[in-house]
Amino acid sequence: MKKIFTAAIYATGAASLALFLVLTACKPREGQTNTRPLSDQKRIAVVVQPVHREDVAQKIITSGTFQADEKVIISPKASGKIMEISVDEGDRVEKGQILVRMDDSQLQLDVKRAESTVEELRARLEAAGTEVENAKARLAAAQAAASRAQADLNLKGLEEERIERLVKSNSLPQQKYDYAKSALDMAKASLKAAQAELESTQAGLKAAEAGLKTTRASLVSGEKLLAIARQRLEDTKIPAPISGVISKKVMNVGEMADPGKPILVLEKVDLLELRARVSSEYLQQLKAGLEVTIYPDGFSHPLQARIDRVNPAIDPVDRSVEVICMVPNPTGILKPGLFAKLEITARVFQQAVVVPSFAIVERNRQRVVFVADQGERAKMVAVEVADYEADEKNIILKGLAGDELLIVEGQHELAGSEPLLITKGSCGGKS
Repeated sequence: MKKIFTAAIYATGAASLALFLVLTACKPREGQTNTRPLSDQKRIAVVVQPVHREDVAQKIITSGTFQADEKVIISPKASGKIMEISVDEGDRVEKGQILVRMDDSQLQLDVKRAESTVEELRARLEAAGTEVENAKARLAAAQAAASRAQADLNLKGLEEERIERLVKSNSLPQQKYDYAKSALDMAKASLKAAQAELESTQAGLKAAEAGLKTTRASLVSGEKLLAIARQRLEDTKIPAPISGVISKKVMNVGEMADPGKPILVLEKVDLLELRARVSSEYLQQLKAGLEVTIYPDGFSHPLQARIDRVNPAIDPVDRSVEVICMVPNPTGILKPGLFAKLEITARVFQQAVVVPSFAIVERNRQRVVFVADQGERAKMVAVEVADYEADEKNIILKGLAGDELLIVEGQHELAGSEPLLITKGSCGGKS
């Protein structure tokens, strides 16, 4: 990808100082004129201008396209017929706003059936709970009866032993013992009956508790099915997951829609991404935070932004790297897909020495410039030049101080030390 580079050059007070030096150097000495008598050595006619320092901003020129920061496809969670679409293309919507309603007639019936089942199970659960409580009461009564029967048996046993001793000692007749023995047998039978009733009520309680547990599990299952039915019914209403603008309407009312099949396209446009590509040779200069001036197509005024991030992956086809700027768009005037030119301020050279590119010549495989030494003789100066050219100007990194008289015409005829005839330039007119 071929990119064009320019520089923004900000003149400083150094320019005025350099001009003063030129005028001073070119000003005739007292008693002399600019036109001197020719010496034995011929003077070389040249044009000069002052060298000065300027702030130079290197800008990378490229282009890019605005994209939505977030893009959402609106589609149903279940297959069905579209009953209502409440928005159209270009409409701004808020998060949570209902955009589409699907056919819910069958799901309405499913919910009613599930609600009826849950109500029945709740009634059964209440009855099962009552049965458990009754079984517990019967068990308590059976336990009390068994306790009483056991106590009665104990008394009858003691009584039978006492009477038996008295009968053996001939203190009581045999008939009394027979009565005591009969009463003891009846007490044993009563205890056995009470214990049988106790076991029966215990079994009844266990059965009632098992029924309660089964009914409770059925109710939990029924409530889950009801929740699922209600959720499916709720899913027939499709809300906006984000605030944004409807960029595309894909389907219409009455059509059948399936999960993943777009009905609408919703884009978040209050913050747009501007994506652009730059040659990877400038990768080291690119970083988050660099200032960017944006010129959107059709806009009379540029926008200001900064690089938000630099994609670390390099395109293998054109060896470019992608930069992304986040551009606020509160009024929605910028649109996804809009083309724009970008000027990325890659770096700024503070108070750099700047000379016209054409003033630089090559001597012995070295880049040099010529200056007018004291305004009279040519002086060759080797220079180190920055790695880019901006507006047909070069930044001199080493060689010039910034206050010299630079020869900008006639320099190709010079080798150094030649007498000069300054014909025009910053001195004004011919000398």
